[in-house]
Amino acid sequence: IMAALMGSFLSQLGSVSRLEANVRAQTRLDAAANHVGQQLENMRPIRLLDAEPDQQFYIDGKSDSVRVTIVTRQGISALALRDIRIYFDPADGGLYQTISPRRLVGGAPDLSAATATKITDNISALRFSYADGAAWDPAFSGDGELPDAVRVEVSAELNGRTITSSAIAAIN
Repeated sequence: IMAALMGSFLSQLGSVSRLEANVRAQTRLDAAANHVGQQLENMRPIRLLDAEPDQQFYIDGKSDSVRVTIVTRQGISALALRDIRIYFDPADGGLYQTISPRRLVGGAPDLSAATATKITDNISALRFSYADGAAWDPAFSGDGELPDAVRVEVSAELNGRTITSSAIAAIN
């Protein structure tokens, strides 16, 4: 009887451990998706530095990355404009954001002061989609426009299953 009880206990312990790992992974993905969504809600209609002089591109939105200008807090009472790029690096499975000051050197954006931060790791996919009217599109680069919303989906593989989290950033 003791052996049967011990076997049952160990079996349930394994199930609880797998459930805990799933919850931990889902929470990590939820936090990453929400962070990206909050960053994108700080997007401002300011021309990207590398846009042509006659263009007013405010966003370089692709299905696997996005680049915009946001307002960030600098210290306690100061705000600053920064260019931000959010992307997935499949080489290490990391979700990154690169923030750089808005400076031109020789007519080109100065990326020497850019800082890359890993938001999370062990993801398998990142997908952005952009709402402009009634449909969600996989890319956006409207001249003089911002999308109405940006949806971010972050996915990871865990125990042979794909888990996904998403967030929507309302822009306009």
